Formats: sequence, C-alpha cells, structure tokens
Amino acid sequence: MDEEKLYNLFENNKEEEQFKLNIDKYLSYYAKERKFDGRKSTTIKNDLTKIKVFLIFIQDNIGKNLEDLTYTDFVEFFLYLQEDRKVSRNTQVRYFNVIKVFFRINRLDSMDEFIKDSKERKRFKKIEERHYDVCTKDEYNKIIKQILRKTSSTTRFRNALFIKLLWETAARIGELASVKIKDVNLSQNSIRLTNTKGYEERTVIFSDDSKELMISVLDIKKRDKERPLFESNYNNELCKHTIHTAFTEAIEILKKDGFIEESKRIVIHSLRHGRISELLNTFPLDVVKEYAGHKSVKTTMIYAHSKERLESVYTEIKKTL
Repeated sequence: MDEEKLYNLFENNKEEEQFKLNIDKYLSYYAKERKFDGRKSTTIKNDLTKIKVFLIFIQDNIGKNLEDLTYTDFVEFFLYLQEDRKVSRNTQVRYFNVIKVFFRINRLDSMDEFIKDSKERKRFKKIEERHYDVCTKDEYNKIIKQILRKTSSTTRFRNALFIKLLWETAARIGELASVKIKDVNLSQNSIRLTNTKGYEERTVIFSDDSKELMISVLDIKKRDKERPLFESNYNNELCKHTIHTAFTEAIEILKKDGFIEESKRIVIHSLRHGRISELLNTFPLDVVKEYAGHKSVKTTMIYAHSKERLESVYTEIKKTL
C-alpha cells in the first residue's frame, strides 16, 4: 500500500466534507416565481440580495438543510443582522418579509414557528422612519425657477416640466418617467399611470399650463404615440437620474443662497409628500388615498399627520381665536 493511502487511513488527516446549499438553484427558482407573480425586476433583485445573505449564513454558520432549520436558527440569523451587520430595524423587517415569501415559495414550513412567535411578540413591527422633509408649495416654486434659471442647459424646460408634473400629479418619479404619449389625454388634462408601485393603473390630473408646455416643449401632438412622454437627448426614455441631478443641483444652490433652510432634507419624493399633504386640506382622506395610489388608508394618514401639515393647520386654527 502506498504512503498516500496509508496517510488517509488516519482519521485526523481526513478532510471533513464542507456543507453546501445549492444557493444558485434557490435564487433562480425564487426569481422565476416572483417574475411570474408580476414583481418588478428591481424588487426581485433587491430580494435576491437579502435571500443570498440568509442562505450563505445558513450554509457557513448553521450547516443545515432548509427543511431542518429550527426556531433558534432563525434567531441566530437575525441576531447576526443586528449585531454583526448593524442592519437597521426597518431593514430587518424587510429581510423577515422576504424570507417568509422565500419559504412559502419553496413549500417549507420550518420557519412557521418563528413567524408565529414573531407576530405574537410584535418583533418585526415596522418603525416609521422618514429620511426627508416635506416640500412646501413655496419651496416647489423656488425649485422650478432655479431649474429654469440654468440658461446653460438645453433641457431646462423639459426638466422643469417634469418637476412641475410631479407636483401636480403627486406621482412617483418612476411612474411619471415610464408614461408614454398615448397615456396622456389632452382634452381631459389627465395622465394614465400604468407602471405603479401598487400594480394598479390610476389617473392623475395636470394643469392647463402643463398642457401648453407639453405641446410646446415636448411636441406631444406630432410625436409617435408609442414614444415615452419624456425622452433623453438620445430619444430613449428619460433616465430618472437626470431629473434627480437637476433637482439636487437646484436644491444645493437654493440652500447656498439662503432661500431654503440648510437643515432641510428635500428630495424628489418630498414633492409627492408635499402635494398629498396639500390635497388633504381640501379633499377627504379616501379620495386622496385613491388619487395617490395608496393601498391602505393608513399610509395616507401618515401624510395627514405630518408635522408640516399639522403646523399649517395650527396656524389656521389660531386665526379663528
């Protein structure tokens, strides 16, 4: 017998076989199922990132097949997110929800006890966390003027119109960026939004001024109806980053010149929040909910109870005293 065979007979010299999960197979199957569910590619991509973190942890630290996992194993994973990766509470909630769907798709019940216990103990209740401030109508007007003031830009009118429509329609930037000319009804001053967060079409309204601008700036009456309403210089759908850049540049200049408070965190989504808060001053909660495309009235109520809106209401109440 040769030396290598003799060597391998010694138990201490045998290499322990490393536990492996078929991670790629799990990820591929999840992506296919969620695509069939109608989820957006960006959502699926974000989900896959979280699932991969989970699977690698189970493979390298727990060393079990998914069907053999116990309550304690899930606790270990979420402690790992909290202690080692320093993941925020809201992000932990997203992990929890994604992994729940992952186990359901794979027809596995090993997470059921952890899900039930977490629900009873309200372990993954989402914390309201706002990373931006509401944009007021006055601030919105200043932003529009600042974008138009950039005379070196050949696209300033297009960019300003995009921002104007974001305010008037209270649409999300992705919803407006994907609008085609055929979705615009000039006779009714309306836009049909099809690429919505809630996967349900809805109609929003714009002003007569915006209609005139769409005709003159975007040449909407003469262009192919299948074309995007807003196009880049290369005749493609306008990139959201372009609008973000124009918006951010305007905010920075306005802060520098003292027209907007330095401490205010105004982002693109601040326009939607500001417009919805304004609509709530005139229209019932359920009407604004439908117009904004919220699935739950609870979401709309967050806007109704925003600090900025309440401060405005308090000012009006004082006038009655």
